[in-house]
Amino acid sequence: MSLPVSSVRDMSNERRARRAESSADTTLRDAIRRALAGGHPLSLLSLASFMIHVAKPEPLISLKSGRCDTNHLDRVLTSLIGVRNRETTALLVVIAELLVDDPAPQLRCRRELAERDEHLPQWITALPRVDVYRAVRRTNVFGDVYELVIGMRLDGHELTIAVQIEHNMLSIVADAGVVPDPIDQTLARVGRIQQRHRRFRDEAGRCAGVDRGCAQQADTRT
Repeated sequence: MSLPVSSVRDMSNERRARRAESSADTTLRDAIRRALAGGHPLSLLSLASFMIHVAKPEPLISLKSGRCDTNHLDRVLTSLIGVRNRETTALLVVIAELLVDDPAPQLRCRRELAERDEHLPQWITALPRVDVYRAVRRTNVFGDVYELVIGMRLDGHELTIAVQIEHNMLSIVADAGVVPDPIDQTLARVGRIQQRHRRFRDEAGRCAGVDRGCAQQADTRT
């Protein structure tokens, strides 16, 4: 696990854990309402991404498990379309924007949304105009793994995404994390974490050197 991507993922996991501690038992509508009330897009984007991920498992995983259910996403959308309120409308808008590689369900969402008229946060309607303003790439010495850290703005809200991509047999996303912070701030935090890790390794190396020196001195005395 590479340090920058895992560090960003850990930051994201800490935020999710804090939210989960205060809401062990909740309905989907409660979760959407809470995500909307938080103000920042990350909560609702994460919820929509998770629902798509569960409804559309990776093809290789589905084949290995013998459970390739291509209709699961349709059932998820049917359940959301069947309940008309502000919460399901907000979630459908975000899901529609994230289904960039699946035009059929995306069109289904948009047809349903054309018949709804709920008032939604401005950042939701601004999703097609997200501003990706900086990207940082780091490659390992072998060139088979690289990391992308991407900074973006969405209606004034900052997001930083870190993605690790492996190029062994196939190009796959091996790890990822998202935080609701500017990219400069996120890279600075990751840098401080890396500095601590280097310091710990340096101290461990010195201790190992002292142990070897003591052992050699003991050998000469005997």
